[in-house]
Amino acid sequence: MPDVSQALTPEEATGFLRMFRRARERAVADAEDFHELIFATERFGAYLHGKTARGLGDYAQDIIAFAVSANRAGNAAPAGLSLGELMKLVQVARNDYMHQGARARHLVRDAVGLALILEDALMDKLGKVRHFMAPDVTSVQGWEPLSRVRQLMLQNGFSYIPYREVGRPGDRGSWKLISESAMARGIHRGSKKDKQSFLDKQVQIAVRDGSIEAEKANTVNAEAPVLSLVDAHRLTGLALVVDGEEENIVGVITPFDLI
Repeated sequence: MPDVSQALTPEEATGFLRMFRRARERAVADAEDFHELIFATERFGAYLHGKTARGLGDYAQDIIAFAVSANRAGNAAPAGLSLGELMKLVQVARNDYMHQGARARHLVRDAVGLALILEDALMDKLGKVRHFMAPDVTSVQGWEPLSRVRQLMLQNGFSYIPYREVGRPGDRGSWKLISESAMARGIHRGSKKDKQSFLDKQVQIAVRDGSIEAEKANTVNAEAPVLSLVDAHRLTGLALVVDGEEENIVGVITPFDLI
């Protein structure tokens, strides 16, 4: 069979990596929500196979060959299982739709193990910050109220919301981070009336008058090699990924995204 993995572009590898990570996170959060992870494996298998076939079994050899070519055949597989055995377990479980409780947890364990092997192999084909970042960052404008920051945090489970502090007209400004702890301090600092006054205040005014603390954000260029961040110890927590001279946010990255 042709070695399709050699033709895998960085953009394609990035797309598949994000697809696997998103599906894996959902399956780990809810063992009965494993379908997206199985579909992700099938979609990747179809890509490697070169065409859509009947199902996961038809892609097994392509998936195994991809992992072996990247020397990742043993990584993340449950103890005592070969990659082929793991692939077979996922394939058999895929054909049984009635998965609940312990059976669902076993399927997720095996499917996650397989996904981690494939993610690891995909990462070997990537090297820039933009390949590993989480895209689609939510930020706030200076004119928006702090109640908007609170809403975004609660709706999405965010610990930080970026805010661009701009001085003079034409000034590109600098990126700041409003943290959940800073919001908590502001909300509970005084009476109920003080709380409402705090939440009604515009972000830019609140930052300037000290009503809320906004810490300077660590920013990294999207085109920077990941190795440069690791070697220089520049990535010790959350960093905003910026693109171009305007330094607009295109993503966020943490050390967790690189392991």
